[in-house]
Amino acid sequence: MIAPERAAAYPLTPSRRQRLKQYLPNVYNKLKNREPIHIVALGDSITEYYGYGPDAKDALRSWAGVFAQELAKEFFYTGGVRIIKPEKGQPEKADPALGPEITMRNLARGGSTIHQAFQHLTVDAFLNEPDIIMMCWGVNDRFSGLVSQPQYKEVYDAAIAYALERKAAVIVSAPTGSLMEPARKYLGMTATLPPPCARWRKARRLCADPWLAMTRAVGAAARRRLRLWHRA
Repeated sequence: MIAPERAAAYPLTPSRRQRLKQYLPNVYNKLKNREPIHIVALGDSITEYYGYGPDAKDALRSWAGVFAQELAKEFFYTGGVRIIKPEKGQPEKADPALGPEITMRNLARGGSTIHQAFQHLTVDAFLNEPDIIMMCWGVNDRFSGLVSQPQYKEVYDAAIAYALERKAAVIVSAPTGSLMEPARKYLGMTATLPPPCARWRKARRLCADPWLAMTRAVGAAARRRLRLWHRA
């Protein structure tokens, strides 16, 4: 499991390289040999957007894009990361350097819930035989009130199983909190979803947990209060 505030520490230490090898063995071997790696990102606006300016949909600046670029840097992919079918007006690459590349396609769409997962998984996510599928849903599931906690868990687990059956490594991000006002209503809303990283870590899946970072920042007692607000 990766805490976001610590995940930016590159180059990786030997122990972190070992963890990457443990969780993503096939991908690790390809990275070590600088073989072609293809990543597909799925989810909602948390994965699709960088911000709200003119470069909002620059996939290179999304969290998945940043992760891909750090992998390229760590394993000396001199060609960096190339985005497949970038949004109109957005760059395909950060610079024109030549050499081995990591490719990525961002299929995340704002407003999506976990119920949209299979729309891409069964249509275009596997067109280029991805090595890694990155997933993050939860904000709209909770805010819309249309997805129950059991449905969220059931469909998310099915989406992961579908990707694994097709030989893709899976990296999951737990849903983030929201800074919308009033904070009492929104901040802890996604914290009441079934905690994905606890389950998936036991299944040896790589999982990024923004709530772990928040717990470390504000303390476990504050996190429990956030959960209680939304269970009342």
